[in-house]
Amino acid sequence: MAPIAGKYQHVENVKFFELMKKAGYPEDKASAADKTRAVVTLTIDGDKVTTKVEEVGDVVENHFVLGQESDEKHPGGFVSKTTITKEGDGLKFVSKESGGKFLTRLYKFTDAGFEVVLNFEGFEAKRIYKRL
Repeated sequence: MAPIAGKYQHVENVKFFELMKKAGYPEDKASAADKTRAVVTLTIDGDKVTTKVEEVGDVVENHFVLGQESDEKHPGGFVSKTTITKEGDGLKFVSKESGGKFLTRLYKFTDAGFEVVLNFEGFEAKRIYKRL
């Protein structure tokens, strides 16, 4: 089983721009999000998970308890109601977006990094990160 905790660099997207557009983001914001190369730090201590996302000029840190809904802040100031659960060797984030729609992010970890499979209304995209 690959460790979850660590520091990661975003390296690639697959259909992420399209997912952002489908989720209702304006084209300029979807394009900007698609081009970012964030550094993500994950820590896990028992049932507590902390995420820290560093993008150009913006650092967002969130604290979660597995199985409990929390306010999740995103770069750019957007906030969603998110619940994290363990799923196999990974983490599953389920976020309630505006309009009552849901975005699911399944984090799959390897020794080299992690892949996030995002699903919004049946449309899938991926974000790939390498372990630093």
